[in-house]
Formats: sequence, structure tokens, C-alpha cells
Amino acid sequence: MPTDESNECSPEEFEAWAAEVMGEAPRTVYTGESLRSVAMPMGGIGAGNFALAGDGTLRQWQIFNQVNHTAFLPDTFFAVWARSGHPGAAPVARLLQTDCFYWEDFEPAASTSDFVIPEQAQAWELPTVDDIRYTGEYPIAELEYLDSELPVEVSVQAFSPMVPLNAKDSGLPAVVFIFTVKNTGEAPVAVSLAGSLQNAVGYDGGSGIAGNRCESYGGNCNEAVRSSGMAAVTMHNTRLPRDHEGYGSMALSALADDTTVQERWRDLAAFWQHFATNGRLGPATPGAESPPGETFNGALAVSMHLNPGEERQIPFVIAWHFPNHYVNWDQAGFGITDRKSKFYLGNMYNNWFDSALGVVEYVHGNFDRLTEQTR
Repeated sequence: MPTDESNECSPEEFEAWAAEVMGEAPRTVYTGESLRSVAMPMGGIGAGNFALAGDGTLRQWQIFNQVNHTAFLPDTFFAVWARSGHPGAAPVARLLQTDCFYWEDFEPAASTSDFVIPEQAQAWELPTVDDIRYTGEYPIAELEYLDSELPVEVSVQAFSPMVPLNAKDSGLPAVVFIFTVKNTGEAPVAVSLAGSLQNAVGYDGGSGIAGNRCESYGGNCNEAVRSSGMAAVTMHNTRLPRDHEGYGSMALSALADDTTVQERWRDLAAFWQHFATNGRLGPATPGAESPPGETFNGALAVSMHLNPGEERQIPFVIAWHFPNHYVNWDQAGFGITDRKSKFYLGNMYNNWFDSALGVVEYVHGNFDRLTEQTR
């Protein structure tokens, strides 16, 4: 920067240097096979996290106060349905992910019982988009979903709020997904965006999950919640005492009024048949709570009509609240089995919220500010 031995520079030289340093740098975009090499962690500071992988899937679920980068929740995804207004046009439904990810690349630890991880996640049997353009610039990941048959353009900005010098807003147990859908054709298009989340309350963070079955599931309950500008599925577990390691709650929310809710579902094929046919969700699976060894999934769908050239943004939020964070010295390799060595730590977010729904309501009420300051 300086041009002489005095180590000083003129205002003009400083401005030129600052413009170069602060100027826009070339973006790194992952696509095709390179999608296997990227995953961005999502989750506030000290709040746990999961990763948005290059193939569009949500992986490495470490929100349960356990470290396990292979933890995976089946039946958890986003999807789009669209039908062009052109005469005779057939509807197109796609998972918002590709099929480039090979399950064996991240083979989870086998369960100690008959609950085992299948060789390939069920969701991969459903139609996926052709490709993804993934730009990961922390704390925001931007994905463009590319598919030759979709009559709309779909993209997402995903992030956990990150506001420098604001510990609360930077430590939220939540991830925001802002989907943008644009009609680039010459005819109106009917569109539906869906999100699905497995109720994993009670999950020990390490056992294998097969579909909706896991040895640590049972007593899982889902409820629909609606308020102005928001719909959600809240998830908890009635079987667990309040001091249990797995006690807590989860929530999936869409910040939109025109949202339909399917509180409980189990059958992936039936779920997809309803959604792929007309962009709607099927009826809820009966039962107030899940039987031992099983859980429910919950889903939301936001429907819209887009005229040529019109676009719309739809935010989804995934939130969690697992208050019982323990230091557990019963871990393998330490040789300590005394249960008195288990100390309660908690999480900072326990001081701010009493449930995942409370987190969603906070994000909803502060959405514009959190988004603007994170960007």
C-alpha cells in the first residue's frame, strides 16, 4: 500500500487499496461431482448443528447434544411440485436434491439392535433434480436447483442468523431456508413447495434409524400450530421425563399464510403419491403418539400461482430445543462407568426459550431484521 519509505500513503492510494480489498471476489460454485466435496454447518453458536450437503440433503444431525457426524434423519427433505398452464402439460415433482451423493461415503455406525441403516436412504428412490449449483459463503449457502423439466426456477438461501456482537441472535437453535420460485415461462404456473421433518425427539444421536423406526423412538407426538403469517408442526415426546437426555422438542415452520399441514405421516410412497399428483399433502396418519420403536414425520406445503415473470419467496424454518446437555463420562475409551460422573451443562438457549416453537416464533417476529443483519 505505501509507496515510499515513510510507510505512509496518500488518501487516493488508500481508497484504491481499500476498494481492491473490499471488492467483490470471484465466487466458488460447486456443481456435478464436486457437490460431493461440500457441506455447510447450520446452527447457532453453541446450539448444535446439521449440515446442508452439496447434494441438497440435510446431514450430520448433531443437535442432540452428541457428537456424531454420521447422524442422518430419514424422511427429512424439501420438494417442489409445478404444473404449467400450457394445455396438456403434466405436473412435475422433484426432491430438491440430486442423486450424486453415495450413502456408503458416510456409513453410519450400525445399531446395536435390529434397527439398522439401509444401504441407501429411502428418499433417493424419488425423482431428484438434474443438478445443483452450490455456493457456500458462510454463514449463507445459496443453492440453485437445475432441472430441464421444471417449468420454474427454484433456489434457496439457507443460514442460521449470525449477527456480530449479538450473542443471542447468533446462538439460535434454528436454520432458515428462504426459497425463491420464479416463473420464467410464458404461461401461468401452479407451484407447491413442501418441507418434511422427522420427529427425532428422544433420539440418542447415534443409533441407526430405518425409515421411521429406531430403538430410542416411541411416544413421539406432532401437532399443527397456526398464527398470522405462519404455520408449523411442533414435535415432542410424551414418554420421556423432563431430565432425560433426549427430552426436548423440534419444529418445522413455513412463514406463509397459504400453508397446508400434515401433522403425521409414515409411508414415504403414499406421501409422494399425494404430493406428486396435485402438489397437496395427504391425510394425517392416525394416532396421538407413536408406538414403541417408531416415530412420525411432519410436513408442510405452501401453494401458489405465478404469472409469467412473477417470483415469490417462501421462508421455512427448522428449530430445535434439547435442554439436557450433560457431560457424560460413560463414553467409550474413558473406562469410567460411575453414573455420578454425569454432570448437567445445559445450553445457553435454555435461558431464552422453553421450546422449539418459541424459537420459531422469535425468528418469525424478527425475521426481516435477522435476515438483513445476517446478510
